[in-house]
Amino acid sequence: MEAASIVTEGLGYRYGKPVLREFGLVVNPGSAVFLLGRNGAGKSTVLSLLAGVRIPHEGHVRIVGRDPRRASARCRLFLLREESAPLRHLSALETLRFHRALYGRPAESKAGLLAVLGRVGLDRVARARVSTFSKGMVRRLELACILAVDPEVWLLDEPQSGLDPAGIRLLREICTEARGRGRTLVVTSHSVTDAIALADRIMILREGRTVFDGGTRALLDHVG
Repeated sequence: MEAASIVTEGLGYRYGKPVLREFGLVVNPGSAVFLLGRNGAGKSTVLSLLAGVRIPHEGHVRIVGRDPRRASARCRLFLLREESAPLRHLSALETLRFHRALYGRPAESKAGLLAVLGRVGLDRVARARVSTFSKGMVRRLELACILAVDPEVWLLDEPQSGLDPAGIRLLREICTEARGRGRTLVVTSHSVTDAIALADRIMILREGRTVFDGGTRALLDHVG
């Protein structure tokens, strides 16, 4: 059996008071887990712990068998934050080259990078500065960065933020294709529809605790 991409046990984190309690998660390659819950439920905290941005106060995290704070693990995961923070002085092409270099990937041809931008509908603005992009275009560029790097683990925090309906359909296609390549996805969302369409496991968080953990059929039974 293939080793799990993500393993957590007994995760706890506090911002003065506890915001995540006894969180456990095991995800295998090719799987997609959606974390649902209201603002403040602990969803983004989970992703920051998985990415090694924060250190858990209780429990442990392993990404492909490694501590996520180690470089050997970080080059195998990508954290897409809800709030975009691109390097606005770079062009779209330069942004993809920067990310490939950051992740230690070999140099890609211009044609290859343009193909990635084309996949998200940005090939015609490949040389435009990110500072001229709309919020939706920036989100598409961030999706292109993930595709250009294509790590084993994708951590997506409200990835539909800023996308129009066509962009949301594109996001779903990209996530489905990634699963087909054996990538592991953990996605936070407010959308039950997205979860049902893409996830094989759904977790609902409330005040830092897991109050539901199951598949889509069990979720439909749970919410009636």
